[in-house]
Parts: sequence; C-alpha cells; structure tokens
Amino acid sequence: MIDVEFNRNVDESNDKINLPPLFILFTLDNKPASLKELSLMSSQGSKVSILNAFVTTFKDLESPSQSISSKTKFPKLHTAVSNTLVMRLNSFVAEQTLDRLCLEHTSFKDSDDETLKKCETVKKCLYEGENICNSTIPIHFYFSKIDSMLDASVSVEIEGDYQEGYQFLCQCLSNQNDLKLKELSSGKFFAVDIEKHGWCFVDVPDNGVVLIYVHHPLGNAIAEKVAESAYRVVTDAIHCANQMLLLKHMHKTRIASSLMIPENNAVISRTELSNHDRVQQSSILEYPVGYFQCDISFKESYELNRRCTLTSAILELESSVLHSFALLNRRGIFVYKDEDGLIFYMRLQPCPGNDSKPDSVDFLVYGTQPVGPSITVQLSHLLKKKLMLICVETISLVLTKNPHYNLWPTDIE
Repeated sequence: MIDVEFNRNVDESNDKINLPPLFILFTLDNKPASLKELSLMSSQGSKVSILNAFVTTFKDLESPSQSISSKTKFPKLHTAVSNTLVMRLNSFVAEQTLDRLCLEHTSFKDSDDETLKKCETVKKCLYEGENICNSTIPIHFYFSKIDSMLDASVSVEIEGDYQEGYQFLCQCLSNQNDLKLKELSSGKFFAVDIEKHGWCFVDVPDNGVVLIYVHHPLGNAIAEKVAESAYRVVTDAIHCANQMLLLKHMHKTRIASSLMIPENNAVISRTELSNHDRVQQSSILEYPVGYFQCDISFKESYELNRRCTLTSAILELESSVLHSFALLNRRGIFVYKDEDGLIFYMRLQPCPGNDSKPDSVDFLVYGTQPVGPSITVQLSHLLKKKLMLICVETISLVLTKNPHYNLWPTDIE
C-alpha cells in the first residue's frame, strides 16, 4: 500500500529563485527505511508491507513577510517532483501486486465474484504500472449502406451503427484458439493461461480501438512476445468480424460485395492481397478487392461418369439443387445459412480428368467457422444423388437409341 504525505510550507514565489531543499522520508511498516531496504522489497516474496513517503520542505525563516504558521502553496517544481514520486511508487506497487497475483492464480477457472474483484485490481494495476507492454489497434468495420470500410472511432450520420461489428469481434476473440481468452465482462478479456502469458488483458471498448496490456513476472521481453501474439489475435479477429458482417449482408440481400468476392469470381492468394496497400480517405478506408474472401471450410469431390460432361453436370446442379441459394450479382456463387445461423458461400468447380482419372466436380464451401452436417451430410448427399440421376438419365438415353448397346463397367457401377 502507498501513502504519500505532503508538508506544504513554502511560498509559490520560490518557484523562480532560491528554492529550498526537498526532504523525503520513506518508512516501511512505520519504520524509517533506506534506499537499500527499499530495493530489497521485491525479494520479500509474498510478504505485504506498508510503504509511506513523506515529502517536506521549509520556509525561508529570514523572510519577515511570512509567518511560520501560514499555509501557502507548494512550489511548482517540488509539486512536479512529488507527483513523479507518487506515480513511480504507485507503479512499483502495481507491478508487485501483479506478480503476487500471478503466483496465486495460474488460470481462470470461473467468473465468480472473488475472481471478478481480483480482475478489477489487475486492470487497475495494468493501467498504473510502468513496465507494462501495451498497444492500441484501430478498428474499421464494414458498413453495408455504402459498401465500404469505416473508421469505428468516427460517428456516422448514415442509418445504423457499429454495435453488430463489436458483437462479432467479441465472438471471434472468444472462439479463436491461438491465445485462449475468457470474457469476464462485456468486452473485457483476460488470457486464460496466466502461468504462460502472465497478465494479458484485452479491452474492447466501443470507441473504435482495441487496447492490449501485458505484464509478465519474467520481464518485459516475455511480455512483449505475449503482446505481439495478442496483437495478431486481435487483428485476425477484426478481420473475421468483418467477414461475418459481409456474409450476413450477402445472405440478406443475395448481393456479394467486391470486398469479399471479386466481380470475376476470382480467388486471390493471400500473398497477392498482402502486397496491396490500404488507402485512408477521411473516415473511409479503401481495401483491395477480395481482401475479406473466406478460406475453404469444406471440400468434397464427386467423380463423373465418362458419358457425362462437366459443363452440363455443373449447370444441372446449379439450376436444381443450388438454385434457391444463388446470388444475384455473382454467377455460380451460392450463399447458405445453416441450422446454427452460420453463413457460408459455395461454388462448384470443374476438375478435368485424364486417361487414368475421370472428370470430377469439386464442391467448395467458404466461411469463417467449421461446416455443420446440414452441408457436409444433407446438401452434399443431394448433390451426389443428383449426379447419379444425371448419369442414369444419360445412360437411359443411350439405351433408348440402341437397346443392344454394350454398357461399360462404370455404367453398371
């Protein structure tokens, strides 16, 4: 605990000339302490001590205009020195408290009142400590009204707000596994593994930035590595949140943004996207086309009978099984919302075969989450069944024209 007491018995006019000396007395548990004894405090383990600092200076007694009993202001220079001392002492105590709590807790197992209370203490200490690694990450969210990315720190006059973006961001932070986080209150996250990551606090206020604070008992070098990991996790979560916003808009309107799917339906590599710079214009940030395209969440390949052509098979599947999921502005792209409310977009891709391998159709599903059984089982089964019917109809047509036609082994299979 820190207690600093000021004895302000000097006139403010002394700020300019002849400042009197400043006396500082430290006490530990109400006993005078030397600087050497103070330096040994960090090695006391879990022992709790009371540290007091008394800051004193005196009047110029030769000045007849001032009486000993008068109360005047502390000199500005002395006030600055005293405030610096208070800040440093509070920082020291904050870091000592963080180290002690690290030893008491190796992980977050629940969110009871006692844990929440200690987390509030940790947050306060992280704000006050000096040897704390911190970083600020700006947030840009997709705004469907103008089909652009907006700086979330700037208020918008367009109808709508960023609330849904913040909800998706917190959801993405909770779901990722690179740095396991636990949300103890709205937008307040702590790293679960305290023994490994120390105190890693991620704050998501609704003011357009994400704040990261890290303190590790093994020193700043380790804390910086944890902070770098947290930074990557947060930037990935912001990216994922914008993908979810774009997917929701796509499902609602049946219109794809070029930020997710280019107009030519091209799939752009991550390397190519990383080489494009983002351009800031006022509160709007311009991202390259396809920047928020999703990764493949599910893929299945269906072999075709040699009597079926790739083009006709894909057209038949798109016009029958997938027709109700088609987008209005992207040919061959389909959007689907599963029973858990997760949204994906899909496409069929032709894969020409060779002498030893038949043609096949790849069913590709893109999204931010693992695909559920409504796609992997039910929809996939419908596609496979439709391909079998196409094959049967093709063979039936051949036999109708020539009943004595010799079928291939693959036809019978």
